[in-house]
Amino acid sequence: MKTKIISLIAAVVFAFTLSAQDYAFKALASSGETTIERASAPGKYEPIKMGTKVYKNDKIILGGSGYLGLTSASGKTIQLKGEGMYPVNDLSGDLKADQSDIASQYIAYIFDGMKNEGGSVASNMSLTGSVERSLGNAGINLFLPESTKIKPNKVSTINWIAKENAETYRVIVQNLFDEEVYSIETKKTTAEINFGEIEMNADEIYKLSIVDNNNKKVKSGVVTLQVLNGDELTKVETDFEAVNAAAEGHDAISNLVKASFYEQNGMYMEAVEYFEKAIKAEPEVEEYKVLYENFKNKTGINGEL
Repeated sequence: MKTKIISLIAAVVFAFTLSAQDYAFKALASSGETTIERASAPGKYEPIKMGTKVYKNDKIILGGSGYLGLTSASGKTIQLKGEGMYPVNDLSGDLKADQSDIASQYIAYIFDGMKNEGGSVASNMSLTGSVERSLGNAGINLFLPESTKIKPNKVSTINWIAKENAETYRVIVQNLFDEEVYSIETKKTTAEINFGEIEMNADEIYKLSIVDNNNKKVKSGVVTLQVLNGDELTKVETDFEAVNAAAEGHDAISNLVKASFYEQNGMYMEAVEYFEKAIKAEPEVEEYKVLYENFKNKTGINGEL
């Protein structure tokens, strides 16, 4: 009897210590078979879902198609892929460099975007609502909202979807007086624009559109371009250096951090680019798709590339 009481006290103390200590990681997203064996309950396994806290001495078990994206209490990120057991104490060597406070806030934003436990695209979209109107497209769906901010010295990628393929498309940038200041032609439904080649006045508004070269009635809606300048431009460039240093990889989480950064700063061309990269890196992870669909719904972007 005395032995049982001592064992019970020890178990309670251990459980209290575990609950009081800081977690080592929190699950950002999971796919496939992902479970955890708690140090406090050897031999018992529980599934890992978004938001699950992972403590030191726990063990993570992945099936053959398992994927797990983790972020540490200090804002570091790590991805686990492939069948096997991963002792949490052994994961510190795989962590990326320390995130800055700036990068950590975008990790937090990603969590906020996926915090609905239902986890379905439909349920998350019903919560967000659309904050931007969709473009008035006429045969060409430009994958952007009505307005976006741009850096005057950056090469940015735009994408569009056409109801019918054209022989060539024309990408046009005009000033507020409908004077053309830049144009390129392409046979693809994507193009890079080097804004450094365009003499753009930060005090003016510019407009971007796509037309079918052989049928001017087939065109996209018009996107308003706001040129970053002064203190706002300096802050965006400085902050992105910190974000890029913390999330320098090409994995899904790094791309999501950058997508989050650009979304929060109103630079939707780049946000779309990095969301697409994240989805392509881990196409089976439902949480990342939810986040992207929420972004598109909020900004009024329709369709899929």
